[in-house]
Amino acid sequence: MIVNRDTTLTLLTGILIGASGGWLVKPGIPARTGTEPGSARTETKRTTRQDAVALQKSRDATRWAERIDKDGVVDVVKEIPTGDIRAVLEKMMASMWAGRDDRRVNQLMSLTGTWAERDPEGALAWARGRDVPGQRQIALTGVLLVVGKTDPMAGFEIYTEVGEEHVPISSERLSDLMRDVYELAQEKGLDALLDIVRRTPETKGSLEMVHVAYPDGFDFAN
Repeated sequence: MIVNRDTTLTLLTGILIGASGGWLVKPGIPARTGTEPGSARTETKRTTRQDAVALQKSRDATRWAERIDKDGVVDVVKEIPTGDIRAVLEKMMASMWAGRDDRRVNQLMSLTGTWAERDPEGALAWARGRDVPGQRQIALTGVLLVVGKTDPMAGFEIYTEVGEEHVPISSERLSDLMRDVYELAQEKGLDALLDIVRRTPETKGSLEMVHVAYPDGFDFAN
């Protein structure tokens, strides 16, 4: 096709090639659509690799969970890499509700506590994100017992997030923590102590006793 020099063309996909006496319009190369074959292969490899990593993590979590059931959590938990603890917890929690018992609850709290010792922010964020109330309670308790060892009041603040009790938890460490919290609050005065009592989650079948020592000459009217 020959086009005069003075003709104005708007080309969308064509290519203009100079020729004697005019311009030759060469049909354009169709635009590429979709994903390039090389990109598709790369994406497929990436997805396959991610699937393989996820499968290996799941297998590792199962292996750790089986070892905990067989050998106990105290020794095994020391060997679990920090990056694997979340997967192990989720694996164990997913299978616990059919036959929940104190042994499994204590295993989960111990495992969560180990994570909190290594990565308190990560463990706490994960615990807060549990959708199942009982799982959330167990996870938060595991974290707060670790935090409370060095900062009882910080541990108590996490305890207030537990809310209604869904899983009966018998823990001497929790009782010791609350005694420390009450003593610290009492040092600050009656109002602080009453605030702690008011915000302490209620537990089924247990009662925390608070002993208040009033100084001589205390004005009970105020």
